[in-house]
Amino acid sequence: RGGVSVPRGFSISGDFYEVFIGDSRIQPLIRRLEQEEDLEEIMRCANEIASSVEEYDLPEELKTCIGDAKNTLEEKYETGRLGYAVRSSATIEDGKSFSFAGQAESCLCVMNKDKLIDSVKRVWQSTLTPRALLYLQSKKVPLSQVRMSVMIQDMVPADAAGVLFTTNVATSDTSQILIEAVRGLGEPLVSGRVTPDTYIVDRESSELLEQHLGEMESMLQAGPEGARLVEVPNHLRGIPVLDEDTIGAIGREGVRIESLMGCPQDIEWSLQKDSIVVLQSRPITTM
Repeated sequence: RGGVSVPRGFSISGDFYEVFIGDSRIQPLIRRLEQEEDLEEIMRCANEIASSVEEYDLPEELKTCIGDAKNTLEEKYETGRLGYAVRSSATIEDGKSFSFAGQAESCLCVMNKDKLIDSVKRVWQSTLTPRALLYLQSKKVPLSQVRMSVMIQDMVPADAAGVLFTTNVATSDTSQILIEAVRGLGEPLVSGRVTPDTYIVDRESSELLEQHLGEMESMLQAGPEGARLVEVPNHLRGIPVLDEDTIGAIGREGVRIESLMGCPQDIEWSLQKDSIVVLQSRPITTM
């Protein structure tokens, strides 16, 4: 882990995703779609793919592995009290990280083996929706080149969460770090449902250079019954999600992770009390 705090969990190899999209009911439709240029035909084909995916059943080997890994985590580390987060992590054939930019679904507070299995399928399915397939076409990335791994992580009951770019992607300024933050869980930010706070930080000194407050009337919270939207208390509205000390600490953690990974990073983070937990880190793909 390189000294970085991350949730306990396990991952599902992209090899299983290749088996999924290679299914005899799905693969011919994918080939047809990748040859289409007419938007109406692309949409029709994408809808046919979505219908075929509904009938797909995960391999028994994978179902058993998911159950065994979940049991091992809970026996060793007492995980799963708030369930698990099931998230995607995509690469393309040349090994470079590839962002689905909010296209792939995440599932939160997943409580048992059967729901974990269903959630893995839902993450895979979300890459074959008409919207996601059109997105891939716009990026000129054939679906056959995508490798979609799935991460299953112990659920973190976040006070705040967000994303961190170790280069200011808005201006391409490598001397600055860009941090976005929301109250509660970060999913509404990643999916584009809320306007976050934005902080620009000097890379060398960790000094806050700019802040722009977002508009957040609600926040997503984790609980035993699942993730639920609650209203942001009145006394927290209109004030920054993060104080300057926390902003500096998150920025320094980003620089450390970039040093470990060897290139500028796009990092999803969560704040639990005063502890920074890193949910995912990948190379920046938007510059």
